[in-house]
Amino acid sequence: GEAAVMIGDRCFEYARHFRYRLDLGLEWKKFTGLPFVFACWVSTRELPGQFKALFNKALGEGLDRRNESVDLLAEGSAAT
Repeated sequence: GEAAVMIGDRCFEYARHFRYRLDLGLEWKKFTGLPFVFACWVSTRELPGQFKALFNKALGEGLDRRNESVDLLAEGSAAT
């Protein structure tokens, strides 16, 4: 095709195949001044309150440990 939307590492793998490339996060930030939402959870029905509470707790813990996760990914990448 003539155009594609790619996410993750695929962006870097295929970048050389396309003359024009836009980083959607960067372009959105320049256009609106706001952060870009890369994904969201959706449901076709109301979720139980207990599920939402547990999900939000897990999300918070993940965000609190994001630097640790990045370090682990970097270590794994360096080992290969």
